[in-house]
Amino acid sequence: MRRRIMGISRQVLFALNVLILFFLVFEQYLQLPAWLQVVGRMHPLFLHFPIVILLLAVALDFLLPQDRDGYRKILLDALFLMGALTASITVIMGLFLSLEEETTASMQVHKWAGVAIAALAYLVVLFREAKRQWPIAIRTSYAGVVLSVIVAGHLGSVLTHGENFLWEPLGLTEEPVTVAREDAMVFDHVIRPVLEARCMGCHNESKAKGDLVMLDSIHLARGGKDGPVFVPGDIRESEMIRRINLPEGHKKHMPPKGKPQLTEDEHRLLTAWIAAGAPFSARLVSLEPSDTLRQIAEARFDRAEGKRQPIFHFAAARDADIRSLQTDYRVIYPIAYQSPALAVNFYNRQAFSRESLAELKKIGRQIVSLNLSKMPVTDTDLELVAGFENLEKLNLNFTEITGSGLRHLASLGSLTELSLSGTKTDVASLQQLNSLPSLRRVFLWQTQVTEEEVASLRKSLPYIVFDTGFKDDGTMLRLNTPRFADAPSVFRDSMELVLSHPIKNTIIRYTTDGTEPDSVHGLVYEGPVPITAPVTLVQARAYKEGWIGSEVVSRRFLRTAFVPDSVTLASAPAPEYRTTTPRLLVDGETNNLDFRSGSWIGYRGNEAAVVLYFGKPVTTRSLTLSMLQSTPSYIFPAARVEVWGGMDEESMTLLGSWNPRQPKKGEDGTEIGLFECAYGPKTVSRLKVVAHPVERLPSWHPAKGERGWVFLDEILVN
Repeated sequence: MRRRIMGISRQVLFALNVLILFFLVFEQYLQLPAWLQVVGRMHPLFLHFPIVILLLAVALDFLLPQDRDGYRKILLDALFLMGALTASITVIMGLFLSLEEETTASMQVHKWAGVAIAALAYLVVLFREAKRQWPIAIRTSYAGVVLSVIVAGHLGSVLTHGENFLWEPLGLTEEPVTVAREDAMVFDHVIRPVLEARCMGCHNESKAKGDLVMLDSIHLARGGKDGPVFVPGDIRESEMIRRINLPEGHKKHMPPKGKPQLTEDEHRLLTAWIAAGAPFSARLVSLEPSDTLRQIAEARFDRAEGKRQPIFHFAAARDADIRSLQTDYRVIYPIAYQSPALAVNFYNRQAFSRESLAELKKIGRQIVSLNLSKMPVTDTDLELVAGFENLEKLNLNFTEITGSGLRHLASLGSLTELSLSGTKTDVASLQQLNSLPSLRRVFLWQTQVTEEEVASLRKSLPYIVFDTGFKDDGTMLRLNTPRFADAPSVFRDSMELVLSHPIKNTIIRYTTDGTEPDSVHGLVYEGPVPITAPVTLVQARAYKEGWIGSEVVSRRFLRTAFVPDSVTLASAPAPEYRTTTPRLLVDGETNNLDFRSGSWIGYRGNEAAVVLYFGKPVTTRSLTLSMLQSTPSYIFPAARVEVWGGMDEESMTLLGSWNPRQPKKGEDGTEIGLFECAYGPKTVSRLKVVAHPVERLPSWHPAKGERGWVFLDEILVN
């Protein structure tokens, strides 16, 4: 009976291995019915059996002593046969499961390691039942089984739990990069950490559930099998927001039930990011202080730095009151996300009136920051300001107060900061500040208060810091850079270069030959400079006696002789760029480094083909193509570019081709490259540009072997 069962089991094992071989050969053609998908999803449940049985069998072979009755061999033969059977079944389940998800590099290695376990376990069974003993072959197969189990098991844990799952509790994983909030990028340092903690366990390059990878902006823009992850600026149409808003028990809720869930703060952060247009390259400090995204992020930075958010013991103002008071010249916003405290800024001196200040009485209790800088505020207006009982910061810089009205502020017990720069305040009026118990800082730049008087104030009011601004101690300061007047980067025929500097009597030196200007070399700017060259790189630097020269500032200007009447795309861009109008390739706009801005058309996996149509034949001698380079985002110049031309599409011939220079290791910056193809004069009505993306990223790239992206921005015909 035992022999019969063992014999049948060996025949089943043989059939299972033949089935595995069949599935491997015809894997790309397999279409599974629903019930077999259920079998495939049992793979994580079933895989523990072969692991335990095979490792136990190997260990027992070394630990059990030899016996005369043969029970040791019977036990081990049965264990190895059972381990081989369960390993083969597990592999078949895994192959079924792999058909449901996008194949990644880690998944491929995991698959072949599993196949190796099944194959080696089968070899062990064959070696053990052979009449002639093969001890070396058996021991080698043992080693192969154990090694394959370790590799497959490790990669399996990566697929299910993410990278570094095992060692994370011991603190052996890489520490997150910390950055000052002044340098923080919205996506890299605010949004990406949330995605890493809550999403990338299932949406990484090793495990791309739903064909979705959330590693960086390129992968996020690509989306998954259900389409785009989000629609910038539209939270209602964004799949990410819809999924995280579903009840936790819903099968499509993200993160899935049982996984760490988004905190309320993280939920609001992702929502605010998408509502703000999902910016990838913006700095946090570039957002308006009233921006919800910035306020939530600032609060997270405060907590990380150990700062406590101020607690206010008054109720929030009614939204209707805030909306009724909000104008283009009177901006009201909360000082922090969901804080009842409000900040009010006034703009436009001509639009200001005493009534516009008095109207704030509705929300006077909630105002903690008031900016009246450069407004025609008088001493009597400070009577109204005194009604804002919780005011902490008051900016009266360059207003018309004389200082006599400061007595009205005596009731502001919470005032901590007062700005009086550029006013007619005198030392006598400043003595009234002793009635403000919380005041800690006063700004007195460009006032008539002397240094001696400030010294006496510091003695009589030692708890207040009086800031009188910059005093020239002989230290040389660096000039800021010259400014380019607003002008298009792409022009027809000719243009005038206009430079300026905010500091009077500054000398501006510039070059157009590719060299950097200095205090001796370079042309002195004396007025508008005509530019007619096809490509002109202008570099400028400012100098002034007693100052350190500025940094070099540069800008590139491009000439185009012919603008096509229409443009079409002869090949489809990547899905996320198919809504982009092809006209942007000849719109005269360039210098935008954000490939998500809508100014670029991206291709990956197929050639970029663009056809230019001219209403009247033109005689062209060269074509320049503007392409983006950003190696961390897999964006490389095209491997090869071809220019075709003719009077119609059927008669087009190859005018020229070239292989653009590819970036080397270490060239990680983001820049725009201009690549020119010159050819003999040719009269055409059609031009076709074909750019072939890099097929395989170089060996030095973290994603070596993967396909590169090519992004097109502008096509110039001369």
